[in-house]
Amino acid sequence: MSLPQRTSSASALVAAVFIVLNVTGCGGGQEELQEWMEVQRREVKPNVTPLLPPKKFIPEPYASFEAVDPFSTQKLTVALKQETRHPNSLLASE
Repeated sequence: MSLPQRTSSASALVAAVFIVLNVTGCGGGQEELQEWMEVQRREVKPNVTPLLPPKKFIPEPYASFEAVDPFSTQKLTVALKQETRHPNSLLASE
């Protein structure tokens, strides 16, 4: 092995050992945290305001049977004839 290869493998080994030590160091000491979490779960009570009941829907009867149907072909025909006789001045100017 040449010197650069030894240095790179040695630094890789040092990095791996460092990572392993850090990971194992973080694993211990969880008992205190777990105990604190249990105390918090027992002591803290959630405060949620209840939802209001939905409003009562009262249907209204349709009372415009005598009015002109907005989707009638007769109304559309009248509108198209009127448009051909008197084109819209705003659209015609463009």
